[in-house]
Amino acid sequence: MADIRKRNGSKGITYQVRYPSKAAATGYAYRTFDTLKEAREFRESGETKTISTRSGGGHIVTVADGLHKWLEVCEKEGRDGREPVTAFTLKGYKYRARIINEYPWNKTLHELTAPDVIEFRSWLLKNYPRPMAHFVLSSFHSMILEMVFRGVLLHDIAARVSIRERSRYEEPVTIPSEKEVMAILKAADKLANSKNLRTQQTWERYRPVLYLAVDSGMRPQEYLAVADASVKDKGVQVSRAIERSGKKLSVPKTAAGRRFIDLSSDVYKMVRFYADHHAEPNKRLKRNATAALHWLKMAEQNSGSSMGSEQYALGYFYEHDNDNAPNYLEAIEWYRKAADQGAYRAQKSLGSLYEFGRGVPTDYVEAYKWYALSVACSYGKPGISESHAVAIEARDVVAQKMTPSHLSEARQLASEWLDYITFSDSADYELAKEGLDKSAS
Repeated sequence: MADIRKRNGSKGITYQVRYPSKAAATGYAYRTFDTLKEAREFRESGETKTISTRSGGGHIVTVADGLHKWLEVCEKEGRDGREPVTAFTLKGYKYRARIINEYPWNKTLHELTAPDVIEFRSWLLKNYPRPMAHFVLSSFHSMILEMVFRGVLLHDIAARVSIRERSRYEEPVTIPSEKEVMAILKAADKLANSKNLRTQQTWERYRPVLYLAVDSGMRPQEYLAVADASVKDKGVQVSRAIERSGKKLSVPKTAAGRRFIDLSSDVYKMVRFYADHHAEPNKRLKRNATAALHWLKMAEQNSGSSMGSEQYALGYFYEHDNDNAPNYLEAIEWYRKAADQGAYRAQKSLGSLYEFGRGVPTDYVEAYKWYALSVACSYGKPGISESHAVAIEARDVVAQKMTPSHLSEARQLASEWLDYITFSDSADYELAKEGLDKSAS
């Protein structure tokens, strides 16, 4: 039997309907209304009986309960018939879930309405950058849909509540017609065969780029950054792009961005000829190629043994020396292998990548964890006191950006992760454990 209770709180007088619910741990669920009339209408509508007979949600009552179930489905089952998400994606989802749980939800999941979701959206936009707010709200909506599919909720309360990312263009983009594109290519052909030698040499460089853009559909920041080694196998591998500032190169952040594009035979030959005969040689890359190959062979051959220094060196190469285009994903892979063997420099590098969101979403909890492990693994070692001090400083700086709950979580993770590191002997483990405990900030 449902009953109505009058409440006088920070939002003034409200009316709370309490009704039986198998989904609630206490056996009751609640919904709040601004007027007594609305509360009575809800009680008499029969909806409380409908809700109380649903059992698909188990003990899902709060938003936190819903998020826990959603993460479990993403990890073990896969949502909506899809494959379970990767460990990397799951880590991003967990980070977004932490943000959602930071919001002061004052209602149960069943009580939430569209205005509550809109209030949540306003809170996100006030406290987080717009792109991050967009992703967090998207994950919240995904959780709500999962609860609807499982019978926990009656309808999608987050429908049509979204955050649109700003357009990168100040003016509408006008896509050229096929006729206009062909006219541009025809003009490029004519100029590349000009009787004027200077004009001909200039357009021998420009013409392949235009044909590559038309044939591949690549974005300007991608085809202007194509490396010689990426033009292969009758196509082009998209592995880097010019950043919006126009001063740096970066790697694509998604699998869809890191793609291989087949080229027509004529365009492939044209681009390949240009790369072989006209492209500027990269002296810096050639200078480092021999050393990189050496570290690559050693690290790959010894990926399962104690080769932390070599694996760190390869990770450093991918982060700093890869033809002016940092390959953060490869760097992270090799840093992790080295870090799991107690390489303090690799652990500090991982902390930096997570702190500043290079190749991974910004995650202060992960950043603190790796910085703390770097502090521990460099503790008491002769000749590296300066590195130890730098790691402490980096850890303490990121700690200032964290909430107390996130800081506590990060410290716990660091303590747990220490047991997964492969040390050369038990004495090194005990020394690192002592360093983690003594230098805790």
